[in-house]
Order: sequence, then C-alpha cells, then structure tokens
Amino acid sequence: MQSVQSHRKDEHVFLAEKFFQAQARAGFQDVRFVRPALPELAVADVDLVQTIAGHTWQWPVVINAMTGGSPTTGKLNAQLGKLAVRTGLAVASGSESILAVEPEQAATFTPLRDENSRGVVIANVGADKPVAVAQTSVSTLGADMLEVHLNAVQELVMPEGGRDFHWADNIAHMRAAVDVPLIVKEVGAGMRSMILRCWPGWASSTSMSAAVAAPTLPKLKMSVVTNSRPVTSPTYSTLGKPRLNPFWRLKVMTHRACTYGQRVACGPPWTWSWPYG
Repeated sequence: MQSVQSHRKDEHVFLAEKFFQAQARAGFQDVRFVRPALPELAVADVDLVQTIAGHTWQWPVVINAMTGGSPTTGKLNAQLGKLAVRTGLAVASGSESILAVEPEQAATFTPLRDENSRGVVIANVGADKPVAVAQTSVSTLGADMLEVHLNAVQELVMPEGGRDFHWADNIAHMRAAVDVPLIVKEVGAGMRSMILRCWPGWASSTSMSAAVAAPTLPKLKMSVVTNSRPVTSPTYSTLGKPRLNPFWRLKVMTHRACTYGQRVACGPPWTWSWPYG
C-alpha cells in the first residue's frame, strides 16, 4: 500500500496537470531593469557561461527540483534526466526526504542520474532531515551538489508536515557532513539577505552566496540602504506613472546592471529575493 508521503508526490503531479497553462506567466512582467546610462560594456563582453562550484554551465539556468518518491514520479525523473542531457542544463532532484522513512524509494530518483550520467545533478533534502539522509541523498544520485530546501509554509499546511522549524544548526551539520557544495533555497518566495546575515560565517563561505549566486553575477556591485517608511520611486512605474514602491527605501549602486521592482537582486551576499520573502 502506498504511504501518505509517497502519495503526496503523486498529488503534486496531479495539481501541476490540473493547473497547467499552455502559455503561462513566469513573473518577468514584474521585473523592472534600471538601465545604466554609461554602460562601459560591449555586447561582445557578455558571456552566459558560468563556472559554479567548479562546474561549467553553458547557461545560467537550472531545471529545478520537481519530483520523485513514487513509481509514477520515477518515470518523470527519467524524462527530466533526458531533457537535461538534450539541453545541457543542470538538474535538481525533487525532495529526497522520503528516503528517511522509505529508503526503497531511491529507485524513483536514480533515473535522473541514469539518464544523465555526465551532467550536473543536484540532490535535494529538507532542512529538518537528519544528516544521514542528506548524505544518502547525495550518494544515491552521485550528486554534484546538495540543495537544502526551506518550506515552513508547506509543512504547516500538510497534516503530516513538520512543526519544528529550528533548522539553522542542522543545516550547518549537513554542510560539515557532505563533501559537495551546499545550496540553501526557500521554496516559493525566496530569501531576504537579512536571513543569511542571521547565520554568522555563512555569508562569505557557503549556501547561496558561494555555491550559486555570487558566480552568477560576477560583475555586480551594490549596496542596500533602508529606512522605516515606503517611498515613491519614479524608476518603478507602469505606463510612466509612479507607483508606491513595495520596498522600504532602497538604494542600489551597480557597475553593470540590476533589477528593480517586484523582484530585486540584493546583497551582499548576492541573493534573489521577493520584497517580503
């Protein structure tokens, strides 16, 4: 009989199919670019190739975590592995946290590597899981990196979800226990830079700043200045009409480019963040 946790994986697929849109919006309509008046840059200088944690990516794009944990989702992982090979993109596994209670489900994740033997594969586990599960997640896929996801809201809405969110120390233990780069990501909304600053020593050596985000924006320099009230900014506008800035007062200085609007690249450390994420 299929467990509740395994069935939950199939429910995720069902919901994705139910709400599928042939032409979906990716959120780019909410991004505003502040163009530099004096770029000091030639088109020939632009290079999309990225070197991240010792691996060369042809594109700054990743097939992010989706699925695994049931027979049906195992077939989908095989397809995702093939897609990664055809596109040359790195690919992240869906959460392997289920391996803590159902180690036999490893067979539903391994097709991702079986079909993509030479590509970059990223293992994935919840921030609350034992270190041994993190190690198993990496070894199961022969993974090049480990992605640790933060999903407190998802856990709260699931009857079988976790209720203890003391995660920071456990993530530090995972970092020390695995021999691959560690990525920390929030599921659904992103992280504000202040969250990373709450973990002394992390901002300069691990998680998003070292494993992923800093190499992605190698020429970006910026600073953030805040105060206690919203302001109206003419650079954030719709059809030329100023709108109330959704951020606290924000000052961004850059030598190349930055985003401004519903999403913002802010740092240090370099992180992609929603205003209230």
